[in-house]
This record gives sequence, C-alpha cells and structure tokens, in this order.
Amino acid sequence: METAMFEFRGSSSRGSGTKIFFMLLWTAVLVPAMAMSAPIDLPRDADGWTIFSPSADCRIVYISQGGSDASGQVYAPTDATIGDDPFNPVAAVNAFKTYAAAYAQTRNGSADWILLRRGDEFEFSLGSSIHSGRAPDEPFLIGAYGSSGRCPVVKTGPDQAFGLSDLQNFALFGIDFYAHTRDPDGTDYVDGTGSSGFRLVAGSGRSLTGVLFEGCKFRFYQNNTVEKYLGTAIGDFNIRRCLFTDNYSESSHSQGLYTSGVDGFTLEENIFVHNGWYTRQIGGGNDQDGGQATMFNHNTYFTNSTNVTFSENMFLIPSSCGTKWTANDGFVAENIILDNNLFVDGEVAIGMGGNTTEPLRFKNPIVRNNVITNIGRSQPTGRTLGWGIGAEDWDGGVMANNLLMNQPLDAITNTYGINLVGTLRNVSITGNIIHNIRFADGLNLSAGRGNDVAGMVFSENEIQISPDARYTIDAEYDPAGKWVFNNNIYYSDRPEGSQFRIAGMQMSLAQWQAASGDNSILESDPFPDPTRDIEGYQASIGQPASIDAFIVKCRDQDRFGWDPRYTAGAVNAWIKAGFALSASNADGSSNSGGSTSSGDNSSGGGSGSGCFVQMIQPVD
Repeated sequence: METAMFEFRGSSSRGSGTKIFFMLLWTAVLVPAMAMSAPIDLPRDADGWTIFSPSADCRIVYISQGGSDASGQVYAPTDATIGDDPFNPVAAVNAFKTYAAAYAQTRNGSADWILLRRGDEFEFSLGSSIHSGRAPDEPFLIGAYGSSGRCPVVKTGPDQAFGLSDLQNFALFGIDFYAHTRDPDGTDYVDGTGSSGFRLVAGSGRSLTGVLFEGCKFRFYQNNTVEKYLGTAIGDFNIRRCLFTDNYSESSHSQGLYTSGVDGFTLEENIFVHNGWYTRQIGGGNDQDGGQATMFNHNTYFTNSTNVTFSENMFLIPSSCGTKWTANDGFVAENIILDNNLFVDGEVAIGMGGNTTEPLRFKNPIVRNNVITNIGRSQPTGRTLGWGIGAEDWDGGVMANNLLMNQPLDAITNTYGINLVGTLRNVSITGNIIHNIRFADGLNLSAGRGNDVAGMVFSENEIQISPDARYTIDAEYDPAGKWVFNNNIYYSDRPEGSQFRIAGMQMSLAQWQAASGDNSILESDPFPDPTRDIEGYQASIGQPASIDAFIVKCRDQDRFGWDPRYTAGAVNAWIKAGFALSASNADGSSNSGGSTSSGDNSSGGGSGSGCFVQMIQPVD
C-alpha cells in the first residue's frame, strides 16, 4: 500500500485560514490472471499533447480512403518510407482501405500502431477489434497520421464505435467518432436508432486498466460507458482534450459519459456539450420521445467511484446536471477532486449525493476553483432550476474558491448557490464567491432527512446577491453548535430584517449573528470587474459576444484544430480576474475578497434517479 498526504492551507487578508489534512489511500487490487496496469503517463509536447514513440518491434499500419487491402503494407519504425516520424511519413505509404484488414496485421500484447489518415472519412465500427498493449509506456495505439487535415471521421451510424470487456495499455488519439445516422441536422440522418460510442464493461475476472483517450470526439451516440462487475478492476483511465457532444436517447437514460465502479480516473481539459438531450422537454415530465431532455440525463454521471480527478473541463448545456455523483448500496466514494472546471447552462452544475439515504457516502471530496455561470439559461427540462453546488452526506471535504455567478433571467426562479443536505460532518467551505444570482438562496442548509450535522465551517466566503435574492443564508434547522461562520462578507438588497432565515423565521444580520455566532459583515464588495461573463470573454478575444457563438467554437475543438482560447483554464482565468481571484489555487488555498485581495489580477447510460437536488424545493 502506498499512502500520500496532501496539505491544504487557507489564507486570506480577512482571516488566518485553516489547515485541512486528508489521506489519499491507493491500494493495489489483485485481479485473477491479470497483471496490474498503471496509467499511460508519457511525456507531452510544448502544446500539451502526449508524445508517442514507437517501440523497436512496433508494427505500423496505415488506413486511408484511397488505400487497398490487397497492397496495404506493414511498416517497421526504421522503414525509410516513414522517416523519423510515423505520424508524418516522408513518402507515400501503402495504406489499407479497411480497418479489419489493418487490424489483422497487429498483435495482442504488443506495442503496434494503427493510424488513420487525417481529413478522410470512413464508415465502419471498431467493435471489439482492439488489442491490449505491452506496457503503460508501450501501449497499443490507434491514432491519426498526415501533415494536414482535421481528425479522420469514423462514421458508425447506429452501431457502437467500440466495446470491450478486457483491455489494458491502450491509447486512442485524434479520431472523430460520429453516429451520423442519428444526427437530425446531418445529411445522412435516418432516425434515433443507435448505441453507445464506447461501452467498456469489465467482464468477470477481467480488467480495464491503463487506458488513454486524447483529442477524440464522440458525437450523437446514446451513451459512453465505463463499468465493472464484481471481481473485476477498472482504473488508471485518462480521458483528456476530448469532445462529447449531442449524445441523446429516444428510449432510455442518456449521458455524455457514465461510469460505475471505477478506481483511478482522470478527466482533463475535455469539453462536454449538450449531452443527454436533443430537444427540450415538451410535456413537462420526463418523456424521452425525440430525445427530449429529462432530469435523469447529464453531461457526466459517476457512481460508486474512487480516486477520480476532474481538471479544467467544460460542462456546457447538459440535460440536467453538468456532473452528477452518487454512491449507493453502502459504497463510500473517496478522493474525488473537481478542480478549475467551467460549468455553463443546463439546470444544475454539480450534484454530489442523492439516490439513497445512506449517511456519509462521500469521504473528503474536494470541489475547488470552479466557475459556474448562467445555470438555467436554456431550461432543458422546462423547469425553472438554476442550482449551483449540491452536496449530500459528505464525511469531510472542501469547497474552496469556487465562483458561482450570473443568473440574470426572470424565468429561472428556483435557484441557489450552495445547498447542503443529509448527514454532514467536518466539511470546510471557504473562499467561495456567490454573485448576481437572481431569486437565490446564497447558502441553503436543508433539513432534508434530519439535521445530523457536525463540525461544519463556512468562512471567508462572499455572498453578494441581487435585489431579487431570497435569503443570504437559509437554514432549515438551527445551525448553533453544528456550524462555525466567520470572516464572510454578505450583501443583499432585501429589506432589513429579511436577509437571513432560520427554521422559517426571517431575521436581520444582527439577529443571525446572535443565533449563529457569525462574526461576518454586511457590505457590498467592489470587485474589479464583476460584469465579466462568457459574452465578455468572447468580445475580449475578438469573437461574437454571445454564449451560442462560444459554444459553436467549443464544438469545433479537436486534436488537429485545438484553440487554447477555448479551454476552461483560459476562460476561467479571465472571468476570475474580474473578481480578484487567481487563475487557479491548486493547493486549495483561499484568496477571495474582491477589493481586499492583493496581487495583479488585471488580465486574463446510467439508470439511476435524477440529480439528487431534485428532492429539494425551496419554500417561501
């Protein structure tokens, strides 16, 4: 067993901060007849892309539209036709025409490569025809070649792009998988009949470990799934800089990415757009006909998972949740980190809990540095929700330096910044800014299944909400002895005596302080530029100033057309600068405070229930 300790220090001009320690435990699990894998962690180039180098005995086969299975050739890395870079051969290669013929030349347990020509279009499915590689630094590779052109497009129609129950040491890069007969706006549309983009379900006694997807697209499928059975292992997954868009179903639940039972999974710089639905809910319920949005469908849905990191991803316009997390049947989800992600639109940004009533199901999650904006804008399910972060049954954990902002619409009336429910203990909420969210409770403490709450801290946050605000803090139970509130800055234009509420009783700041022991103040904080938003970001880079135009550009990202301006890191840094927040506090430290901060910041398918916060209905 290997044990790693991470230390987080909170610091602020308004307080001395806090220290929070937690242990990340990594335990090797023996899988019968399978050697444990490790993450594919190869070097990256100056632009952040993985550098793949062929092994000495690597077989390299090429596929192109103009290729021939009769004359296709297998190349060694030293072949003069290839030169120094197999991805850019110096001379014309003899490519195969079909994937099946090229795959037949490769070996299981090898470091062989299959490369598709950039700019070409193909119609086939990989199916289960993917080999495991030799080692994490010698993976079996499927990728793209050529000196020009965008990602090769693999049109799979209603078929699954690929699916396996046993896979180790595999890398996939630069392929655009497209269920073209399911795209209602495409020229080849037939109907909504279809399958998953990928479905990786570990069979009994098998494993799915050491897998890297980079710079790929998965468009118009029903789901993309990674699951395990008992006695199997799933881990060491890394999906980075991929696009999951417009995945929907007309007959079942649908997610951009659904996982169950994974242990060791990294999502890095991916873009999830408009998953779980094709069209808005028509009937006001959860009808699925025509790919309607429902409360059960999300951009990502992770259940019973441990050791998972989300870093600098975009979650745009989901059917319901940007990311939904559950832990069921006695499972405890440990070591989950959501860091510096961007959430735009949909109806819920982050939901971590729900589905069951078991206590303390999430151990030490960390939700930090995220930007959450314009939630509720499209009303996918027809509801009036604009919900930020919802947490239920946490055992320890941190919410730090998140920016929840900008709900300007009249129609979105059921809103909050942060909502906490269920059995909770030892959670630190620090350095967050909740700003300009109409009709919102800034912080909602829901009685939910009772108020079994202890050791909770809310410090150095700012709740700055508009005249349409509901309550700065709405506590459905008495927080005394359960919560510590200190060094926060609150502001609301609600009439004096109605900014706070405990157990249904409205109160002033002074009354709230007397009841809760809070030492915080009520004042408007003059942030440097709190009007910054997606539209403003677009204008700052010389693009049309609209969210729709922003999303069009995000949809166009891929391995060979990657614009660093359309990444969560770039967008978040620009927006945060308007609130005197640094681009990212990777150590989890707190530095919010608007005018009180220092430094130069001038630049810049799952089958479970709906998102857990569906159970929470604020009352007047």
